[in-house]
Amino acid sequence: MLGVDIGSNAIKVCDLVDDGLGWRVDLVVQRTLPHGVMVDGHVRQHAALIDSLQALVTEHGWRGRDVAVAVSSPSALWRPLAVPTMTEQELAEQIHWEAEQVVPYDIDDVYLGWSVRGTLNDGLDVALTVEKRETVDSVVDALRRVGLVPVRVVSPAECIAAWFLSQQRKRNRRKQAVVIDIGAATSDVLSLRDGSLVRAMSSTAGGAMITAALQEHLSGTPSDAERIKLAAFFEQPERQAGPYRGSNTSAAVQTVIADAAERLADELARRIGFMIEADSLEPETIWLCGGSAAVPAVAKTIRAATGVATEQWLPYNGLRTRSSAEAATLLRIGPQMAVACGLSVIPLGLRIDSLAATPWWQFWRR
Repeated sequence: MLGVDIGSNAIKVCDLVDDGLGWRVDLVVQRTLPHGVMVDGHVRQHAALIDSLQALVTEHGWRGRDVAVAVSSPSALWRPLAVPTMTEQELAEQIHWEAEQVVPYDIDDVYLGWSVRGTLNDGLDVALTVEKRETVDSVVDALRRVGLVPVRVVSPAECIAAWFLSQQRKRNRRKQAVVIDIGAATSDVLSLRDGSLVRAMSSTAGGAMITAALQEHLSGTPSDAERIKLAAFFEQPERQAGPYRGSNTSAAVQTVIADAAERLADELARRIGFMIEADSLEPETIWLCGGSAAVPAVAKTIRAATGVATEQWLPYNGLRTRSSAEAATLLRIGPQMAVACGLSVIPLGLRIDSLAATPWWQFWRR
């Protein structure tokens, strides 16, 4: 099954196969979206999104393929719920009321998803996922129009947690941690304890803050600023690949990047501080992934603000590829692939449903 992560700047697609020896990459692709197609996690140019998806489907022959999709959006929510012990049918009838107590949106404007994670002393441990109907409907429609078959929609937080924990279990490390996926327009901040997701928060602080600072400094276009930002990220010889090999940027550009990265990190550090206090968390490490995780100022600022060791997490570690070309692609875009990889390991049995059913919602598999 294809994992499709639709972000503000790009569509990332991953197809992982467990062949008994571990995860093998059958496909990893990234396609940049035109500026303004996705704004704050919402589809603003539906036709342009369809065109970008169609180009991928045509190039790779994906028509008819099942896909799992995640959309990075500040409106996406993940919440743990403690509910009394009840049957699955009773939970289906109760979840709407439970969601109204914690969801900050009009309940008629969202889709609700849930899965029972386990039992508590006096009830059930339920994971609730919430996404705006407008966002989900637009994305599912675009996928269907280009011949793809959407099987499930999963929150980015659940994808990141699933993939991170999958890698950590192989190392027998199930300790407390914070994981941050720094996207373009939003960042997902997760706290984990004993192999489970404890809390997930979305922040509007993302790599676009660095791009905007560069655009102002250079008086250029968003595309020019993004290109220069990527070139600066890949100046480190061990990270250079593809079009960024041999790139060079001025000291002034590096200063602009560092200053913007510090502002980004300050905002993320405030989220981390809230999690540590609210959940009595004692993380050993804060792990960073995403496009801007490679900027040294981000880790340095978070480490100074929280007092916790902060390192870059590379979601592609341990993945096997079939060719040197795939390996080079993975090296270049791998830090941004946590969500797409997670879509490949979340089981199909995840129950996500809508009480106010619409026709397309029936494609959920149970």
